[in-house]
Amino acid sequence: SDLFESTLLSLFAQPSPPREVLICGSASRSVRKRVRTYAGRHVRLASSPSEARSEHVLLLDGRTLLGRDWVTAAVAALSPD
Repeated sequence: SDLFESTLLSLFAQPSPPREVLICGSASRSVRKRVRTYAGRHVRLASSPSEARSEHVLLLDGRTLLGRDWVTAAVAALSPD
């Protein structure tokens, strides 16, 4: 859907783009097609978020749009001072 793609684009618009994006659970044919389209940006299907290879994991549904600096602010909040 267009909203799913908008969610992906809001992730890629972050100042520090994600190292990987996992699409978990059952994926429709249109979602699988979008995953293939964005595979060069480390988007892949996974059965569980536990397959993540990164230190930080952000769980979103396909209807979430992030503000421009959301990930940077979240990582800063999680980092020790």
